[in-house]
Amino acid sequence: MDAKARNAGAAWGATGQRYECFSEDFADALAHCVQRIVPREGERVLDVATGTGWTARLIASRGAVVTGLDYSEELILAAREIARQQGLDITFDIGDAHALPYPDHSFDIVVSTFGVITASDPEQASAELARVCRPGGRLGLSVWAEDCTLNKMSREVSAKFASPGKGPPPLSPFEWGTEERMKELLESSFELKFEKGCTILREPDGESVWRLWSKSHGPTATRLKALDADAQNAFKEAFIEFHEQFRSDLGIAMPRDYIIAIGTRRTVLLGLLGTGTRLALAHARVARVALADLVVGPHAFAR
Repeated sequence: MDAKARNAGAAWGATGQRYECFSEDFADALAHCVQRIVPREGERVLDVATGTGWTARLIASRGAVVTGLDYSEELILAAREIARQQGLDITFDIGDAHALPYPDHSFDIVVSTFGVITASDPEQASAELARVCRPGGRLGLSVWAEDCTLNKMSREVSAKFASPGKGPPPLSPFEWGTEERMKELLESSFELKFEKGCTILREPDGESVWRLWSKSHGPTATRLKALDADAQNAFKEAFIEFHEQFRSDLGIAMPRDYIIAIGTRRTVLLGLLGTGTRLALAHARVARVALADLVVGPHAFAR
């Protein structure tokens, strides 16, 4: 991994196993993606940017053979320990989503739940997702919607307390948050379908939300360490004030919209053909002409 990836991994891993609490807060959205990719017993699955392995464990519990990858050594160590405690046999590797350390067509399913969206080069990361997924295999992504409340919080609160750094600012993870953008990144390699979802942040008050983020979200904990005492207090006050606008009679209830993308990996030949040619082949299917006589079938590389 290069220095940029190592630094990002250190930031995300700053809270170690406590990041598990952060994942728990939107566990329903993680389960949503797993339900839609329908992992089956014995299928080989890669979870990219696995964190502490929440999604990987959900898939492994269905009998799949799961590998989880993350560029944070601290999160991988935590993922291994949690899986061990739960009696799950999962391989967890340290690595970068921009250069996945696996051969071409290694997995039946490639999944990333709110993980690969943090990649600094979306085009390269997308190409890697496609490279390691076998033709006819499946892709499952969960991404925060571009117009979700988390993006608003990032712009109105977090951005004001960002540490000054050299070079351009990192790409926003919310860049992935439209169907159009995901099609740009992935449609040449996957036939895509989409479904919208919403997970609700429920905490007693804004102070509780602050404790959750400052204690379990690595980038927030890292940012706090770089601020002086006055800036830390100002960040906390602005963060709490933002979340208090979502107060109900029972506490904070903040909606967070997301998109599930499910893809089927195009065959090698079909991925290279133009749209017009693919449409012609689709019409051939309707005319009951066997596509197997025209192109490589979607399971030609299945094991």
